[in-house]
Amino acid sequence: MSKSHIPHPIPRTLALCLAMFLFPSCSDLEFNNPVDPEAKSHNDGVSSSEQTSSSSVGADNHQPSSSSVVQTGSSSSGTTPASSSSQRSSSSTATTPVDCTNNTGTGTFPDTRDGKTYKYVTICNQVWMAENLNYETEGGYCYAENVYGITADSIAKNCSKYGRLYNWVTAMALPPACNSVSCKDYIQENHRDICPEGWHIPSNAEWNVLIAYIHADNGLAKYTSGRSDYAGKYLKAISGWRNYTIIKNPMTGEEETISGGGTDKYGFAALPGGIGYSKGDFLNAGDLGVWQSSSENDNCIMEYNRESAVRSQYNAKSSFSSVRCLKD
Repeated sequence: MSKSHIPHPIPRTLALCLAMFLFPSCSDLEFNNPVDPEAKSHNDGVSSSEQTSSSSVGADNHQPSSSSVVQTGSSSSGTTPASSSSQRSSSSTATTPVDCTNNTGTGTFPDTRDGKTYKYVTICNQVWMAENLNYETEGGYCYAENVYGITADSIAKNCSKYGRLYNWVTAMALPPACNSVSCKDYIQENHRDICPEGWHIPSNAEWNVLIAYIHADNGLAKYTSGRSDYAGKYLKAISGWRNYTIIKNPMTGEEETISGGGTDKYGFAALPGGIGYSKGDFLNAGDLGVWQSSSENDNCIMEYNRESAVRSQYNAKSSFSSVRCLKD
């Protein structure tokens, strides 16, 4: 992969403002320091334009009730703790009940490719990795990798904490052209590729089962497929997310600091690995978590200053984001 730097064609803040359905205003966006992603900063990300040479990017554990009915947009079949349901369709409205009888089971498993060990958790008949994938491969990057002035130690810490970032074709092991054209005919059932053996990239329907269950299990209002305004609160890790400040008393100007983390009620421990772009820019580690889906142009998104969990077309296939694998 070429390491030559190409100037970013448009300001990154403008690009992020295009996702208006996610961000009510661009003033909500605050960018972070890649050396210390939790440090509050208004710098416009980290850009490879700062380089002199080149850059290219390529708890509170919970045992839910033994049976909950979830409204989702596609059918599902229950499985044992050793496997996960497979769902490939999506819908704009949740209508089909899913009986979540299996909500127990945590532990660790080895990735035989490199010897790394990952935590897993069972939620609504699905067995999820309980941390972001950190498998080193061509086309996978630690946050701020190749950015001028960032030390190797800082880069390694970012990878250890947040996992690596992958674009869609790297995660799916598809031809590079698939980042810009539709390759839906190449998507397999339980599409593995970047995931360890026996695990796969979750589809948007499988993400939907997770989000819908969290929504229903906490007695929240009717769920619309693709978005829960509060499920992120229960999926986010307690720490590792940047705190933010609100005006507690408009009359006095009194402020209150709010934790950007969640309750991690189910042990999913979602962490904000940020995003990367093909020109070598990285944004929002500590602020924003974006996770890949095997479905084209679909991601799961959580933010430090919101309690929502949203499936969205926020991230282009050529952009780099986190991966959570799901057991077959």
